[in-house]
Amino acid sequence: KYNHLNNPEKLIFHWKECMRLLELSEKKYDIVILTRPDNYFELHNKWDCILKFNYNNIIYGIDEIHDADNVPYTNDIFFIGNYETMKYFLKNIDDRIYDLHRCIANTFINFGLILKKMESLYVCTIRANARDLDKFTLESVFKKQELWGENQSQYSNNL
Repeated sequence: KYNHLNNPEKLIFHWKECMRLLELSEKKYDIVILTRPDNYFELHNKWDCILKFNYNNIIYGIDEIHDADNVPYTNDIFFIGNYETMKYFLKNIDDRIYDLHRCIANTFINFGLILKKMESLYVCTIRANARDLDKFTLESVFKKQELWGENQSQYSNNL
């Protein structure tokens, strides 16, 4: 059920499985956050501002949908919206995907959803080299992410 999936499909699988568990709980949730498990994020605003994210058909993320040579794309990093809208999004996103960024963008476009950029949200990816950090802050995790990218570029250039 899981082992044959590529990484983008695994992310969607986990998102859908989380939504299934929310539904099984039979509890009412106002807001749902979808994120990657390797993210560190800070919201430079009071968390009570998330109440404004309770609109139908609108999901907020760190970016909007962009167009690259007539191909829509967006990131896969962080989304927040009301329960029903997130449930609709996950119900309609394709399970079989190769390019996750295009798939997410096409789901928004094809199913009448709106992706808005969330201001004051800062996200970076936690890389393996962050294990030695004593304290996780946006700045310290970002520095490790940059260093990781430099090391990966040097490695690939030496192949």
